[in-house]
Amino acid sequence: MDALIEAFGSYSIGYVVVLVAAFIFLYKIYRKVAQAIVEQHDVKRMQDEKIQQILDQESKYPEWRKQSLNIQEKLTDRLDNIEQSQKSVIRRLEEIEAERKRQKCNELRDRLLQAYRYYTNQDSNPRQAWSEMEASAFWDIFADYEINGGDGHMHTVVEPTMRALRVIQMDEQEQVAELIQSRR
Repeated sequence: MDALIEAFGSYSIGYVVVLVAAFIFLYKIYRKVAQAIVEQHDVKRMQDEKIQQILDQESKYPEWRKQSLNIQEKLTDRLDNIEQSQKSVIRRLEEIEAERKRQKCNELRDRLLQAYRYYTNQDSNPRQAWSEMEASAFWDIFADYEINGGDGHMHTVVEPTMRALRVIQMDEQEQVAELIQSRR
């Protein structure tokens, strides 16, 4: 103990208390600085990890680009196939529509010829006349025939003959009745 008194004997207790307080203060500062350094180290490590992730992803860009180009090529092929299918369907629809028009035209021509034979026949229509309603119905069918592509003898033979028939107005009831009575 003598050695302790000899070494520290000249110092007062107040001085020792200040010295201890200084050590405690320095210890607390050391802990805060160490904690700040550890936190900064952790932040830097996280930044380095993120940078490494970005670099790893960047190295995958050529692979992703290749995948993207493959997908684009597949989509382009599929769109081309769809376009070809669509053209085929449109072509088929046009064929079906042309066939439908041809059939409708034939059907309308048949109806027009039946009317032509009936109204221009001296035995079935001796007055060579027709009512306004009959004429309107005939010309409506004739217009449908033309819309569906009808042409030919209907215009050169049937149309002029039918236009030559006398039209009896519907408000002339006596003449309409006589017309109907004269027919067989």
